[in-house]
Amino acid sequence: MPTQHYEWGQDGSIPEIGEHSLAKHRIIQEYVSRYIKILSANPRQTYLNLTIVDGFCGGGLYSYKNEIVQGSPLILLRAVKATEAEISILRRNDFKINADFFFIDEAPHHCQLLRREIEQSEFKSELDRTINIYPKQFEEVAPRIINFIKDKGKAHRSLFFLDQYGWSDISLKTIRNIINGLSYPEVLLTFAVDALINYLNEDQAGSRALLSLELNRSDVKDLLKHKDQAGWRFLIQNDLYRHIKNSTAADHYTPFFIKSPKSGRSYWLLHLSKHVRARDEMTVLHWDKKNHFVHHGKSGFNALGFDPSKDISGQFSLFDFNEIDHCHSRDATILQIPEIIRDDENWNSKGVNLEEIFSKLSNNSPVTKNIAGEAIVLLREEGEIEITTKDGKARPRAQNLEWDDRVVLARQRKLWGPT
Repeated sequence: MPTQHYEWGQDGSIPEIGEHSLAKHRIIQEYVSRYIKILSANPRQTYLNLTIVDGFCGGGLYSYKNEIVQGSPLILLRAVKATEAEISILRRNDFKINADFFFIDEAPHHCQLLRREIEQSEFKSELDRTINIYPKQFEEVAPRIINFIKDKGKAHRSLFFLDQYGWSDISLKTIRNIINGLSYPEVLLTFAVDALINYLNEDQAGSRALLSLELNRSDVKDLLKHKDQAGWRFLIQNDLYRHIKNSTAADHYTPFFIKSPKSGRSYWLLHLSKHVRARDEMTVLHWDKKNHFVHHGKSGFNALGFDPSKDISGQFSLFDFNEIDHCHSRDATILQIPEIIRDDENWNSKGVNLEEIFSKLSNNSPVTKNIAGEAIVLLREEGEIEITTKDGKARPRAQNLEWDDRVVLARQRKLWGPT
């Protein structure tokens, strides 16, 4: 079974943080800021209700190269405060983020250390008011938090950061309860997929850990049959991703990996949400933090698909989110978009907007809205497609597209022939 990555000592000693964990912290810090700015884009808006949950909060501090660095709770608190101040400067009216925080860790002394750090910070007055610390397992307090968010307002704006230690600390049922029980939740879930693959064997089938992932004996056998094939680890990852995707009830996902240089193992940083625009923002962050993230698959849409009649190992290349991969993604999308529109009877006859394309195709892809926009603009320049605004007018020849811009196959196309 996976063990805890970081341990804070009873004597107050703190663990050394790894580069991959620092990358995760940068992701959550920047994503919180982007999230708030997107939801507060209306200049007349005066407040935003928000709940932030850190399900495995730890003791609040780490060491890194002989320096003390803050953990996720203080990163989250300061990200919200800094973004609120940034927005307020640009507004004539006051702007307030009504944020509630839940920090959970099953180790009581971790929670004690975190409480001590917050007591010594600028957030001391908010302890036990808007800042709640629970020395419990996340699964135990999740129903209470869900009910709290429901009582807070109708929108249920909430971010769940679930940086579990392995792969079995959170059941898929709990994730479903979050997604189904709230209007606009987002979940960022760490999942140690390599550790799970190493754990899989028929003797463990039926264990409580695997049942928490809703993997029964038949499922385990189906996964293990890949071990006789080339590229078997990628195939198991692919099937596990699809299983998790189908079991959590979220509409949109990112399937990307954060790699630990020290251990050499990969694990997912899965972002689960109900809105394609949230999914796109998280994918943009993976491109921005490319030094720590990889994607085991192809460029373009349908990047996790594979052809069993071909060499499997050649279909699961390492995708590093670098400039070369950006070009490959754009070029793959240039070829795919006309085919995708042509093959859909409704899209072929009426066209399709960018948000509809992404809602259907982005989950298995490293493509962002901007990359697809580049491809669409190039297709327009080649006379393959036409772009209109939502009201049917020809789109100005700007390079950046909006979500509601419509893409229509041109009547006379160079690459794909007549409709």
